[in-house]
Amino acid sequence: MILTDRKAATRSREELPQRAGRGYLSSGFSCDLSRRAMRPRPHPSDTSAAAAEVQRQLVLRLSPLERLQKGCALSSRGRRLALEAIRRRYPAADCEEVRLRFIELAYGPAVARKVRCWLGQRTS
Repeated sequence: MILTDRKAATRSREELPQRAGRGYLSSGFSCDLSRRAMRPRPHPSDTSAAAAEVQRQLVLRLSPLERLQKGCALSSRGRRLALEAIRRRYPAADCEEVRLRFIELAYGPAVARKVRCWLGQRTS
């Protein structure tokens, strides 16, 4: 996810200003998309400066394809963890209900309602 300013971690996506070509990655690096330069931003509070620098150097060594693959793997893992948590919280829910709850969590209740309606029309 690309965040568009340094305070973005404390604000919702709707509140973020839209600035073309410049953002801050949730991985802890700022990026100027026009120059593709990566600069470290303050490290997370649970990570030491030395550890953050090691992580930064490791990321900088990756090719663009490897970065994409790592990002996709992290996204997939996050999705799996969220689905597992939903299954634990709602053990009686069937597969469709788990997916709908995930949609609500990830995309909001309005999207989940539209998907529920679409599914209802499709099965009728």
